[in-house]
Amino acid sequence: MVVAIAPPLVGQEYGLGGEDISSVLLSPRHKGHSLFPITAWPEFVYVARFLDEPIPVSGMVADDQVELILWGVLHRTKAEAEAARRPA
Repeated sequence: MVVAIAPPLVGQEYGLGGEDISSVLLSPRHKGHSLFPITAWPEFVYVARFLDEPIPVSGMVADDQVELILWGVLHRTKAEAEAARRPA
């Protein structure tokens, strides 16, 4: 899943100088899970940045076109994400 992010990630942290990251590729971290559709919440994902511009529009991305930069968690709503951040 290609997503636009705002605000963008500071590219300097990833060796990009002044170029920020405004689009990332998300993919499920767990075998058997899908993002189309998401059937279990929260969904744990890998977050990768694109190494080449423009972002591929073919629907296929090769390993050498992306770099894993983060792990993430997708929640159904902003309220659920905020609740997950609070201590129990």
